[in-house]
Amino acid sequence: MRPTLAIPALVLAGLLSPFASAAAASSYEVATRIVHFSDLNLNHREDVATLYSRIKSAANEVCVSTDSRSVDTAVRLHRCKERAIGQAVADVKSSQLLTFHMATTNQIDPAFNR
Repeated sequence: MRPTLAIPALVLAGLLSPFASAAAASSYEVATRIVHFSDLNLNHREDVATLYSRIKSAANEVCVSTDSRSVDTAVRLHRCKERAIGQAVADVKSSQLLTFHMATTNQIDPAFNR
């Protein structure tokens, strides 16, 4: 079986447009990108970094906007990317990848909170 990961992002119709109507926000589509990582050994930090880079690239592809001038749009894009990356990291179920993600995003390791 070839390890792959789908990076989804819920894209609300018109959500990232400053002229979105309430009616348009009720329809949606899910954009996804497949990330392959069968060529990587997640016991090696370099390979973990490579996978993380692939995940970030996929998140950048699925979280897009036609209007990048709005501050609100920029915030939504940032949140979309954070959620897509976080979900992808969780889906891989690799403690090494989770640790790398937490270090990259300056999050505290949950083990320290016990």
